Amino acid sequence: MEKTALVIIDLQAGSRWLAKHLFRQAGPLDFQTLVANNQQLMTRWQAAGLPVIVVTMQPTLLSAGLQARFSRSLLQTNQLKAVTYVKKTRPSAFSNPHLLPALQAAGVQRVVVSGFTLDNGVRKTVSDAQAAGLTAVVLRDATIARSTKLFPSMVATFDNVMTTTQLLAEL
Repeated sequence: MEKTALVIIDLQAGSRWLAKHLFRQAGPLDFQTLVANNQQLMTRWQAAGLPVIVVTMQPTLLSAGLQARFSRSLLQTNQLKAVTYVKKTRPSAFSNPHLLPALQAAGVQRVVVSGFTLDNGVRKTVSDAQAAGLTAVVLRDATIARSTKLFPSMVATFDNVMTTTQLLAEL
């Protein structure tokens, strides 16, 4: 596990708004539970001395003020030692050109990906991680899809899927 990073995708104010107003049937978790599950995971991950990366979407079409409100992370990281923050303008976390070199410099070989949404940001991040030669694991109980109906078919598309309990047992 020493060469594994946790990558949390788009748990931010704008995503909560999208889940509530645009993706009204996002699921299977409600957004508050999604954030709480990731908060607990992040805290345990950090306690094990493993790298945590919090990724936020920064839509370029919004004004600077709206962009700051949209991109505000919902995760509480002030109690944690070393959290890496990554801003992106496209769905994949790897669209930020600094992420892969930072992971490689840290010797990371596996990424655990969670967050919003399984069918967009999480899927594209996993795909780019695998293309870069990293092993990617998706946490089924720390992600949501745009709809509860879509969730099972999306989970089935990933090679490596675990629950948070299974992953934390490895720590």
